Amino acid sequence: MLSDYIDPHSFVSPSAYDTAWLAMIPADSNLQPCSVPMFKDCLDWVLNNWTEEGYWAECDAHGNPTIESLLATLACAIVLKKWNVGIENEDRDITCDNGSLSQSPSATACAFMATGNKECLACLRALVRRCGNGVPPTYPMDEELIKLGLANQPQRLGSAEHFSQQIEDILTQVYR
Repeated sequence: MLSDYIDPHSFVSPSAYDTAWLAMIPADSNLQPCSVPMFKDCLDWVLNNWTEEGYWAECDAHGNPTIESLLATLACAIVLKKWNVGIENEDRDITCDNGSLSQSPSATACAFMATGNKECLACLRALVRRCGNGVPPTYPMDEELIKLGLANQPQRLGSAEHFSQQIEDILTQVYR
């Protein structure tokens, strides 16, 4: 049988998210705070699989982290903070150029609390300045997408015929 010669688990890609959770477990069986992880190899994996862009897991066709990599990146960042390792990597940018982690305010806030990354904090401050007390689910948002949503709103409300010129102007701006 082939499985007698080849380990079938070797064909399964590791999960950064799950590996990070194992790396969080302290060596003390009582789960009391201690200074070493129970699964040091998992912590080493987290340290060795941090991309140059500062995230863990998959990227899209444009080289940007996918939404699926968001939880993995947060879990891995928390592991590094928990065990106070990877200090030499703190300057790596964990944020796709603007301080935002996958354009998610909640993820960016969590990343800031876990890592103290100043770019995350700057992004969050800019978000609150721009949006006031309530924040959108994604930020920064695609301005063209917002304009298209604005053009679509009268259609959804059944009053597009009253705003046909404004809708046409918006569509011309977006597609121009």
